[in-house]
Amino acid sequence: MRTVKIAAASALMAAALYGCSKGQEAPAQGAPPVTVATPLSQQVVDWDEFTGRFEATRSVDVRARVGGYIQSVHFKDGDFVRQGQLLFTLDPRPAQVALASARAQLAQGQAQLTLARTELARAEGLLASQAVSL
Repeated sequence: MRTVKIAAASALMAAALYGCSKGQEAPAQGAPPVTVATPLSQQVVDWDEFTGRFEATRSVDVRARVGGYIQSVHFKDGDFVRQGQLLFTLDPRPAQVALASARAQLAQGQAQLTLARTELARAEGLLASQAVSL
């Protein structure tokens, strides 16, 4: 048993010495090739004018959901607008006239219904008293 321990320790020592010994070193690599240029000394222009055209990267078509005359505009050309932002105010007078007309037609329909119910009640009363026949 003791000889086995001595043999194992000797093997470990030999492996450690072999791993720590100087072996062949990798050859050193040379510097990579580079291009060299001499700097120029000249006047730099701070600003310049160019003729050109701008084009928006994104655009949107604005369409009205209802017709009417525009009373006021709530933005300027080129402004950024958010979703839901008020862009135009339409003239409310045509819509108010249409609303008044619809209310008048409703009142007329209710009056005709009341008249028809009154005439029905009168006719039922006359039929019950046998003042009229079918």
